[in-house]
Order: sequence, then C-alpha cells, then structure tokens
Amino acid sequence: MSDRGSPLSRGSVPFNLWLTPDWRGYFTHPPQLQGKRFELVVRDERSWAELWHQLTTSANRPAPHFPVPPIDFTREMLVAISIGLHSDGYTVELDDVRVDTDRIVIRYHRGWDIGQSLTDSFRTPVIVARIPRDDDHPVTFVDESTPLT
Repeated sequence: MSDRGSPLSRGSVPFNLWLTPDWRGYFTHPPQLQGKRFELVVRDERSWAELWHQLTTSANRPAPHFPVPPIDFTREMLVAISIGLHSDGYTVELDDVRVDTDRIVIRYHRGWDIGQSLTDSFRTPVIVARIPRDDDHPVTFVDESTPLT
C-alpha cells in the first residue's frame, strides 16, 4: 500500500473513538490545551506524538508520559476535537463521519455527561477518533452544538 490513503466512497465512514467514556475524563485537564478549542486532522506519527504528549501531560502527571499508542498512518488518520473550556459535566460527542461529493464531513456536538453535576470546576473536553485514511478529500468539521444560554 502507498503512503497515500485510498479515496473513500461517498456515504458514512466507520470511525473508532480512541478515547472511550472511561478515558475521556482522563484527558480533560491538559495544561497546554487548557481552554483551547480545536479541530485537528492528524496524518503522521510526529503530529500524533506531539498531540499525545499535550493530552497526557499535567501538573499531576509529570514525565514519564504514557507511551504513544501506535497508529498505522498508511491506513488510518485521526481526528481530534476540543470544544474549549467548559464547566465539569460537558463532553464533546462525535456524531457522524461522512464523505460528501467533495469532502469528508465530521459532525460533532457539545454533550452533557448525565452522571456529572454542574460545578465550579472547569475542563477542556477532548475527543480523538480513528478514521480510514483519505488524502483526496479535505476534511470539514461541523459543530452542531445548541448555543449555550
């Protein structure tokens, strides 16, 4: 297989959440990312290692860090989303990954962890998912969150 991913067919694309609900809370206080909103596509090991380092570093967990999980970037790529600084209880949920005519569309929204109560604590919810690699379609992120009132 070449270094470029094959173009994906139009329609839904399978995705695997890298952070399960149990792990999701673990990655809520990365100091380098605290309060930062981002939508990233990660297509190489170096970028993944940098993001992983930022996600797994905190004042409570100094080096050594968790080893970087291996990803076969010839077959997969990662999407990472942060919705910025929010009160405890908010999450980011990945709804759909779909190939439209000319792009890959990643739909997500700000969610609420029903098991959490609203507190004065803040965190930066982050989610990472693996999707099949495709270098022929640009990736567009669509935030379908309901505006906060």
